[in-house]
Amino acid sequence: MEYSIADLDDDNYPDIVVIRGDKSVVVWGSPSGHHKGNDTELPVTPALATSIADLNQDGFLDIVVSLHGTPRRKAQAAIVWGNSDRFDNAKISQWELAGHAIEANAIADLNRDGFLDLIFPESGSTESEVFWGGPQGFGRHNVLRLKTNAPHVVPADLDNNGWLDLIFTSGFSVREYTANSNTLIYWGSAQGFSDNNTVELEGFTTLDATVTDFNRDGHLDIATTNYRSDTTRELPAFIYWGSSDKNFSEKRRTLLDAHSSSAIDSLDLNRDGWVDLIISNHQINFDHAAGTNIYWGGELGFSNKRRHHIPTVGVHLDAMVDAGNIYNRRYEWSYISPAIKAPYDFRFAALHWKAQTPSGTTLKFQIRSAKTQKELHQLPWSGSSGPNSFYKESGSTLSNLKKNDRWLQYQAIFGSPDAGNSALLTEISIQCER
Repeated sequence: MEYSIADLDDDNYPDIVVIRGDKSVVVWGSPSGHHKGNDTELPVTPALATSIADLNQDGFLDIVVSLHGTPRRKAQAAIVWGNSDRFDNAKISQWELAGHAIEANAIADLNRDGFLDLIFPESGSTESEVFWGGPQGFGRHNVLRLKTNAPHVVPADLDNNGWLDLIFTSGFSVREYTANSNTLIYWGSAQGFSDNNTVELEGFTTLDATVTDFNRDGHLDIATTNYRSDTTRELPAFIYWGSSDKNFSEKRRTLLDAHSSSAIDSLDLNRDGWVDLIISNHQINFDHAAGTNIYWGGELGFSNKRRHHIPTVGVHLDAMVDAGNIYNRRYEWSYISPAIKAPYDFRFAALHWKAQTPSGTTLKFQIRSAKTQKELHQLPWSGSSGPNSFYKESGSTLSNLKKNDRWLQYQAIFGSPDAGNSALLTEISIQCER
């Protein structure tokens, strides 16, 4: 159903976590590619979906696994904790979920407390669960339940308010016995999520969704698949266009040719600055050789005249993670440093770093400084020419600092032309002078 990709052993080659039968297996990357036999079977079953992140902040990537349930047995969640031995003798955390049909999971820091949270969407039932991360890990004592019927969930800051929203796709509704079920958006805020702060978008067993700014108007858009309705599988895919007022609706959407579409992705495949849309079809006229269509992005929008067809057979789902920053889908990510105090009777003078920027990747910096540590978080980031500028050369003199600024913080901003490559930052030093 799904797969995940990450460099799990930090050897500069991406590894693939696949579901083989009912087991999750890591196929290790190498200079010669990926090969059967060069893999590790994870000790959790029956696996259905995976996600990857460093949940406990120990420097090793962990794997979150959704374990499929049955009508008599509830689904379970498992974490295979990363280690220095490619998951040999890895520690496992495992617990029961509330539902039976858990087909995916997602990872995000939803409450901005510095700890990653786990989201398990429930398909065919009435509730999905959010397990809040914290110093003590995850447990049933710290769970949020949201009313949904969702095979998949996509986090994104759709309204640009600084809080992640949750887009729950739709599965078959057992309660209403219909495949005509809507996509549901839970709006995020400082007050958290509420059943009273949602919006529904028309859908027909929407297995997958992807979020990005397709038309480059500064607002995130939502593209969704439609797997089947109560009467047909010949259904278009939808694009719901974003706006400044959270106005996602059927009145502002585009229909694209699809055939029982199941998986959907947004990527700038040809690096022309416009995001392309990849729609995988499950079947057409009862034939599973339905293929995948790449709709090329551009000023004229998406069109059947500007698409490329590739052969695929019976596709269901994919990696279920969008490319780009989780908040805005830009191909940029930031590392924010702890607050740094200048030595006594010294002042901050220059910023130095060592880094590699392969494959068109970029690296730039901003700083903020203040008299006290508490004041730092109230100030904007700035570069060589003030706000909205950056330090791009190592050894740059730090400008616009006040004489009595004793505290400093920097953010390193990693850019990528394709969201698949990254700069490698190995050293940062801050020069101080009397």
